[in-house]
Amino acid sequence: VYAYDSGVPQLNASALVQVKIINLNDNDPVFTQTSYNVSIDENSPNDTVLLQVTAVDKDRGEYGEVFYNLTGEHSENFHIDPRSGVITVANSNFLDHETIAECVLQVV
Repeated sequence: VYAYDSGVPQLNASALVQVKIINLNDNDPVFTQTSYNVSIDENSPNDTVLLQVTAVDKDRGEYGEVFYNLTGEHSENFHIDPRSGVITVANSNFLDHETIAECVLQVV
């Protein structure tokens, strides 16, 4: 930045202006798929992997890190690794086709 006076001769001075742009959490995570479908045998043991969900966040640094959580009815019967998005069976007794043939989990 330069400053000038109106005298003759015109005198001036300069100063350095440094602008620091601060990162904000301004992008939502986005799943790579809008829905996931998987089938599993009713006799599958605990820790059986169902699938892995993936979301990406355009933010950088700490704001770009994505964590996963399961919600909704029956979510307690499954486990999601909060970092990797891998969903596994947490309660194999729940997997009884005659009792429940399908369930919907929501990942947030």
